[in-house]
Amino acid sequence: MSFSTLEELVVCAVVVLLTLHPMNTIHLLTHEFPPRRGGAGVVAEQIALAAVAQDFRVRVSASRVGDSQHQPYELDSIPNRGTLGWSCRMKTIKFLKDNAGQWQDSIVHLVEPGPILACMYGQLVGILPKSKRLVLTLHGSEILRFAQWPHTRLLFQRLLGSVDIVHFLSNACRELFLRHFDAPDRQMQVIPGAARQFHGDPQPPVRQDAVKEKLVCLTVARVHPRKGQLACLEAMARLPEEVRNGLEYWIAGPVVNQRYQQKLEHFAQENHLHVQFLGEVADAELPALFCAADIFAMSSVGHRRSIEGFGLVYLEAAAHGLPIVAHRIGGVSEAVMDGVNATLCDPENRETLAVAIWDLVRDPQVRIRMGTAGQAFAKQFSWRRIAEGLYC
Repeated sequence: MSFSTLEELVVCAVVVLLTLHPMNTIHLLTHEFPPRRGGAGVVAEQIALAAVAQDFRVRVSASRVGDSQHQPYELDSIPNRGTLGWSCRMKTIKFLKDNAGQWQDSIVHLVEPGPILACMYGQLVGILPKSKRLVLTLHGSEILRFAQWPHTRLLFQRLLGSVDIVHFLSNACRELFLRHFDAPDRQMQVIPGAARQFHGDPQPPVRQDAVKEKLVCLTVARVHPRKGQLACLEAMARLPEEVRNGLEYWIAGPVVNQRYQQKLEHFAQENHLHVQFLGEVADAELPALFCAADIFAMSSVGHRRSIEGFGLVYLEAAAHGLPIVAHRIGGVSEAVMDGVNATLCDPENRETLAVAIWDLVRDPQVRIRMGTAGQAFAKQFSWRRIAEGLYC
């Protein structure tokens, strides 16, 4: 074989190298992915984008996927509704079986509980992704779910034997995991998530603080007992009347528990609190919403087998310069800096929560100082760290 030019020789060498060392493919499996909302869906999307930025080829298999035309990753559909129920679980097992041939040269990442549950049961009939590396991410609540029954404990512990990396978003999740399951230290990695960059803009909109008739306290979360909107209302009801009259509480998020929503509405009316229920807010509108608020409050509480494993929204609020009020629960203390950009309160003590809100309402300099500290804190977190830690 002869080459007429140096350029032809270089091109041929590149082709040979690519053949010998094909680009790593990351295959993300998730039941939750945009346009379906939720923390696990955000994590899956942001990890996919970070992996693409690291020059990985990324393929996302997700339930009820949206438009993929303008995405930098490949996207295909797992034909189920995206729940954790048996029907969706079995359809994901079938999907794994039908696509068994495509995993061999990939890093397969089970990003949330849906595909993890499918693999727990699929392994009983020999259906598991046969991949170069199997990674799973644990958010918190699923640990309690898997540990609840002897058979699910056994199945999950058995699955861990086939897993190369167990990824946690917080040390609190890792500690919870170790109370119920066993894994060697080398298998476990704690790498937190980060605030999203909306519209691809590396800088959030500038806050336009001004004199207002009412200060705005904002919660961005699904309307569900675990997110603790009622705790915020109960704390606000303890404030002096003149403070309550100068404060408005905005609740943004989809209503996933109608009875809880009605309970919130009734409590607000009964206690003469100024509350706006904004419903689900599109991602494109979230930066403006954060910038219109003065305080961010999400007082998550323990609810059945559900916990706040980390709380990405705290970092998003911090990135937009909001001081934060929250409960000291789960991994929240790793998503904020208590006493610096946030005040953490006892989940059982509404009085301390009321005082924390009052302190921010009456002192604009404290709000500015904490908001500025939060912006610096949020910049320390990066989705790139997850992609490098799990895939490189």
